Amino acid sequence: MKVNGPSRTTATYEPRGTLKSEDARTTTSAERVRISGQAQALADARAPESVDSQKVARLRESFEKGTFKIDLDRIADAMLREET
Repeated sequence: MKVNGPSRTTATYEPRGTLKSEDARTTTSAERVRISGQAQALADARAPESVDSQKVARLRESFEKGTFKIDLDRIADAMLREET
């Protein structure tokens, strides 16, 4: 696949995830990325919680029996809280 960007250089995308370009610079040192404590806290807060197998069993049973009720007001409130 050829990519022509604003600088009019031609780059070739290699399937292994490497990008070769006519004007690419080569470096010998490894690049490091540091994540701030605040960014790490945000990532941890959004990480999936462990599965509560008892709750899953209760939900599955209520679905199968047809007794599961959807509380639209509770869902809307949770969505609004997520936005703020």
